[in-house]
Amino acid sequence: MTEIETPERMDPGIVESYFRLGFPARFKLLEEPDAVMTIDPTRDEVRLETPARGSEPDVTAYEHLALEVVDRADGPWFELRVDASDSRYEAYVLVVSVVDQLRSGASVRHAVSEALAALRDLLKSRKTMTDEKVAGLIGELLVLEHLLETLGEAPALQGWLGPLAEEHDFGLPEYDVEVKTTKSESRVHVIGTEHQLEPAPDRPLYLLSVQITRAGAADDAFSLTELIARIRGRLLSGLRTFDRALESV
Repeated sequence: MTEIETPERMDPGIVESYFRLGFPARFKLLEEPDAVMTIDPTRDEVRLETPARGSEPDVTAYEHLALEVVDRADGPWFELRVDASDSRYEAYVLVVSVVDQLRSGASVRHAVSEALAALRDLLKSRKTMTDEKVAGLIGELLVLEHLLETLGEAPALQGWLGPLAEEHDFGLPEYDVEVKTTKSESRVHVIGTEHQLEPAPDRPLYLLSVQITRAGAADDAFSLTELIARIRGRLLSGLRTFDRALESV
């Protein structure tokens, strides 16, 4: 099995394409400490291998995670296996999140704990949301994703006011934006309060209409989970800010 040079971040379509290969693909994600990811369609799992330094991560409480200490010629290695049968992209994001923590100098135990805590909080928030709130969050996240490309990480995250329950969803350098998302065939939106479309003094206000629909088995379909993972995958210094904002939602 040959190691493949991997892009810095993979989108859901690329991850899915490696699962469709039918054989395992290995990726060197980090030189120090050594970290190798394997996407293995034969087991429908994503694995992370790294030298066993420090205490062993505790993943016994997680049904879809397993950890093994493997003896090699150069010493023991941790092998973290993530069952990807329910969500392949989430499994990939978890492994990449662990590697991000390792890159910053965290121990393997701490890296796994931090990555699991972040994803656990996101899942808790998602389970309690109504369909309307899910649609609204998708709309705001699509706008945020666009702003990350056009404005950059810091101003885009700073401008996202939706999680703070402010009057408008985005406060950008020269104007405010109120995002309304609908699943209806016509662009009909419900305005929550009489103040929602009132501009602040000397601040232009734009209404941005987002229309989404169920995509079935379409190749370019995505879920809220995948959209969150996609945004997390492109963030660097703002990852914790983004996770905290989602928790408040």
